[in-house]
Amino acid sequence: RSMVALVVMPPAMLNVLCGAWVLWPAFCPVWLCFDVMCCSASILNLCLISLDRYLFIISPLRYKQRMTPPRALILVGAAWGLAALASFLPIQMKWHSLGHRSGHSSVLGVSTGNISSYSDKLYPESYFQLSPSGGLPPVSSA
Repeated sequence: RSMVALVVMPPAMLNVLCGAWVLWPAFCPVWLCFDVMCCSASILNLCLISLDRYLFIISPLRYKQRMTPPRALILVGAAWGLAALASFLPIQMKWHSLGHRSGHSSVLGVSTGNISSYSDKLYPESYFQLSPSGGLPPVSSA
């Protein structure tokens, strides 16, 4: 929760209040990665808590043997590692982009060179406008 409060929420609040991304443009993808990572890690940690409670309920006498502190630490580390991998890799490799800036992008194998692009149907026109200071468009998280 503290990473969300310190890293994710302040830029998100500025984005909402100003109506555009006003911070350093290169920080936008980094912020987006941390946003996705923190949300993913939160969900995965809730899944681990559920698994832990399930193991305790089905075999309370063997629970202490199965769930040792080192194993718990490995599981939490794996959750955060998976969350980091699932956030930083796709965003840094630009796998999340629909190719909305390219006039000849392909969506599901269909060329969009002669028709309006797929992203134009998903987002309002103002979504892709730059802020008055020349920064990136507003970014919203899931």
